[in-house]
Amino acid sequence: MLKGAIVGFGFISGKGHHPAYLQREDVEIVAVADVIAARLEAARAAAPKARLYVDFRDLLARETGLDFIDVCTPPHAHSEIALAALERGIHVLCEKPLTTSMAEARALVDAARAHRRVVFPAHSPAASAPSAPSR
Repeated sequence: MLKGAIVGFGFISGKGHHPAYLQREDVEIVAVADVIAARLEAARAAAPKARLYVDFRDLLARETGLDFIDVCTPPHAHSEIALAALERGIHVLCEKPLTTSMAEARALVDAARAHRRVVFPAHSPAASAPSAPSR
């Protein structure tokens, strides 16, 4: 069983990522972090067994045995969260854009290599706007 955590429980994770995890028998979301109380309440309803955190740093400090972290925050926070997870030996799935600068992207690549972990950019179809019907 893969143990994962989600950071950022807004639309992307609440309507896309987390429901997809629920369909798998080999993945368990054991923790969720979000800075907004209403989103943590949504996480509590969707994942009642998951431990909840207001700060991703607390999640990373307290959770042991995580296989991966799913980063679904606004883009400006992606790099910081992903680097912190990599430094703890945790694989990273991160919503697009992976970083907001080339320097951050290089730092993630270097950290992934150094810690022998995967950083994988994701694009959730749930976030895509429906296309106009073709004629």
